[in-house]
Amino acid sequence: DKDTSGILLVALTHRALREAGECMRRREFCKEYVCWVRGAWPQKTTKLINTLAKQKTGEQEKMAVVSAQGEEGKEAISYVTPLVIENDKSLLLVRILTGRTHQIRVQMAHMGHPVLGDHKYGSRCPYTKDGAPLFLHACRIVLNDGHVFTDLPPWPEPYAVSCLPPVVHRES
Repeated sequence: DKDTSGILLVALTHRALREAGECMRRREFCKEYVCWVRGAWPQKTTKLINTLAKQKTGEQEKMAVVSAQGEEGKEAISYVTPLVIENDKSLLLVRILTGRTHQIRVQMAHMGHPVLGDHKYGSRCPYTKDGAPLFLHACRIVLNDGHVFTDLPPWPEPYAVSCLPPVVHRES
């Protein structure tokens, strides 16, 4: 997702890329993101399980949550933990267990809490100026050998994130 900032896992060979993909499918490592979403997030830690598929609307093709009955798609699983909840916006830590195209953006919009700055799945953000960044940042990768890579987002106040909670190991 070219609009998302943060950590990027890069493979130097096709073999390493295949192995990394297999590790992700077996859920042997995980990626965590922080994002600011519109509105007050209503729940504590939430496990989201949706089926996502491409849908064409006019000239534009977008990912969407689809019904599991009769429509093809791929399962998308995320854990969402609120870090800050305000009346008009919330900061969330999102751990993805699958790596679907625009997974977080689609799931948040489907929940009625689009990511701030998301002009594709949300709407113009009343709290930021036009041209504001997408407030979605890949902040942490946890490898199966215990190595943790962290990167805080470069967002200005009042969106700045100064620290992350400790890594929580969850069952897939």
